Amino acid sequence: MFERILVAVDDPESAKQAVKVATELAGRNVEAQVAMLHVIEPPVIFEACPIVPVDDIQEQMRARFEQSLHTLSGDFPKTTRISYFVLEGRPSEQIIGAAIQWNADLIVLADHNRPMISRVLLGSVADAVARRAPCTVLVARKPRVTAKEHAEMKQHLAQVSI
Repeated sequence: MFERILVAVDDPESAKQAVKVATELAGRNVEAQVAMLHVIEPPVIFEACPIVPVDDIQEQMRARFEQSLHTLSGDFPKTTRISYFVLEGRPSEQIIGAAIQWNADLIVLADHNRPMISRVLLGSVADAVARRAPCTVLVARKPRVTAKEHAEMKQHLAQVSI
């Protein structure tokens, strides 16, 4: 079904659900190709700050995120061709640009389940990508309650019922 899956990740913890979904989809198609993408937002530098070697910090961040992408992609089927990209800029713009340039037919990204006020004030990368993407967008949500927790709550409620 999907042959070119772009997986946009930010921090490794929230990315796990997106990677899990993308891995399952890639496993359904032996022709699937995956692009793992992380976007580094440019640093904000104030004139009052002491001089910091920003280029060194950026390179260290890039190396760390490239390693993280390789680690996260470890569960993809061995037949899956995987590319890795670490870009700089506004995340939504870079994700959309990468999807166009790489010719993705699916973008998978994680939802952070942030409070509504945070999304209003800061914006949501997932919302911006979903509105402007040239292809299908799948926002992978981490379950708020695991199946085990759900069963335990159900059992507890059954015990306290009148």
